[in-house]
Amino acid sequence: MKDAEEIASLFKLVTDHLIDNRIYQWNYKYPLIEHVVKDIQHKTCYVFEIDSQIVGTITIDSNQDVQYKNVHWKYATDTCYVIHRLGIHPSYQGRKISKTLCLYAEHLALQNLIQFIRLDAYSLNPISKNLYTSLGYHLADGVCFFHGNDAPFNCYEKEILTSINV
Repeated sequence: MKDAEEIASLFKLVTDHLIDNRIYQWNYKYPLIEHVVKDIQHKTCYVFEIDSQIVGTITIDSNQDVQYKNVHWKYATDTCYVIHRLGIHPSYQGRKISKTLCLYAEHLALQNLIQFIRLDAYSLNPISKNLYTSLGYHLADGVCFFHGNDAPFNCYEKEILTSINV
């Protein structure tokens, strides 16, 4: 919990940076410290540190937004991990920290025999689109709308395990 304020401050810096670049993915109503505290309490918030400073964060859980039910996923399952609130400090962007955090999500999936990962990414954020497609995530058929945005969030998915031998 000692990191909650630092993560919330990171989200504000990321939001400022996005807005400065005319990417209206987040606003000052989302994400909030309440989201961070809940993620920490549920042990689903992970951070990337450099010199004891949190420079990146990601939430990895199994909570699918209700809008996901309207998406035509390639892989029909309710058992998957979902990536939420991936944010990198603006001064540390371009250093493959986002990729590292996504690969960590895949590592957790493998450890826990979770076969699929889903996520949504703001359609007007080209960096997110490039990240997820470069990591092998596939665009699903359907979109979601969040945070009062007029532009949709594209949905992505990836199969992590091709077969599970239990």
